[in-house]
Amino acid sequence: MSNRTCLFLTLAVLGLGLWGVSAPAADEKSPNDAIDKLAETLQKDPAAAKKQAGELAKMDTDDLMGVLNKRKKGGEGGFGFGPKPTGEMDDSIEKKVESLGDTGNPPLTAAQLAKESADLQKMNQRVAAVALVVAAKPAPKTVGAKTVPAKDLKKWDEFTEMMAKSSQELNRAIQDKDPKAVQAAAKRMDGACKGCHVIWR
Repeated sequence: MSNRTCLFLTLAVLGLGLWGVSAPAADEKSPNDAIDKLAETLQKDPAAAKKQAGELAKMDTDDLMGVLNKRKKGGEGGFGFGPKPTGEMDDSIEKKVESLGDTGNPPLTAAQLAKESADLQKMNQRVAAVALVVAAKPAPKTVGAKTVPAKDLKKWDEFTEMMAKSSQELNRAIQDKDPKAVQAAAKRMDGACKGCHVIWR
């Protein structure tokens, strides 16, 4: 079984996990809309989500990863975290995951986790959808004028699988209402993102 097949099976299990919070319907007019629609499909029909992700794999990688970036105060940009844009630097999925997984910070309290649970689930659904699209894309062989060494190309799938598995762990931790497990899963997710950035950003 190939690494990509294993990765898809991981994401399929994640998609069938009864997350309890549905991603909003979307019309795919923007990368954000496309990822939300894929997140919705992943929960209902993983096979259809795989096909949908294959079509989205044509999306520019910067546009795809941009959904995890900062949301501007007017709502433009990445998804951000929570229902209302703040315009602050930490209003992004990337920064929220980094903060959640930072062991220099205490884990969320039980009350904080309960308050943020729905937003964390929505964030996690979006991360899983991004991972599915990344898994369908070939590893970029260049970054600007730089050629990616052949030994590093295989890490594309490794980091993507790590991202998908940590998303599954985060889903379980949120459902179990376990702040320490949330922090551990977010730390692994952040590690996957940063490991990929070292090579491809």
